[in-house]
Amino acid sequence: MAQSIILSLVDTDQRTVEEKAREVGADILQQYRHLATRLRQQAWHEFAGIGSASDPTERASRRCAFQLYTTAASELDEIIADLRGDPDHPGSG
Repeated sequence: MAQSIILSLVDTDQRTVEEKAREVGADILQQYRHLATRLRQQAWHEFAGIGSASDPTERASRRCAFQLYTTAASELDEIIADLRGDPDHPGSG
């Protein structure tokens, strides 16, 4: 099995493989960005609900959700920066 995979890689046009890898990488970055945007939108939705919530438990729950969504979006930003090789972003390199 491994030998057939190695042979199939040897018989490929490396430029075609690299181009496909670039396309997939760009698609992944786009999806990460989209997800980070959706997470931030959800975070602000939760944040907006804090002020209108009269129940302290609901306010605490919304604040917690806001923090979780923003943390997840920030972590995606770090992943995106790492994948792009952004040297100015903390955590890349």
